[in-house]
Amino acid sequence: MCKLCTRNYHNGLLVIPVADEKKFKSLFSKFGNPNRLKFSWSINPARLDIYLVNVIKDDVSKGNTLIALCARQGFSLDQVATIGNGSNDISLLEIAGLAIAMQNAPPELKTVVDDITADVANSGFAQAVRKYLL
Repeated sequence: MCKLCTRNYHNGLLVIPVADEKKFKSLFSKFGNPNRLKFSWSINPARLDIYLVNVIKDDVSKGNTLIALCARQGFSLDQVATIGNGSNDISLLEIAGLAIAMQNAPPELKTVVDDITADVANSGFAQAVRKYLL
């Protein structure tokens, strides 16, 4: 268990209390290497007081995955709607035809979206689906 964690590891994700954000940023500055590792986080939808922290190779992203998936399925990126709530969603939101942020998303994510919906606790995902897809 990491000294910074008051929780535990889950499938490659580091789980930390939201109050420990400064400690996480310190960890990133010490161990993050732009050529090797990328750190990003999102708030756990089930527990709004906990961050889920991703530690991945620099060339791995949700955006790259969406590009590959669209190519494989024959969709244009303009045909895709995305909803995100964490910094790990930025690459995805930047390239999709419709990008929506949850209200509780970090400020840097909100700058790349077309719309902002309510937070998770107030059915933001369902509101966005009703507004844009139904």
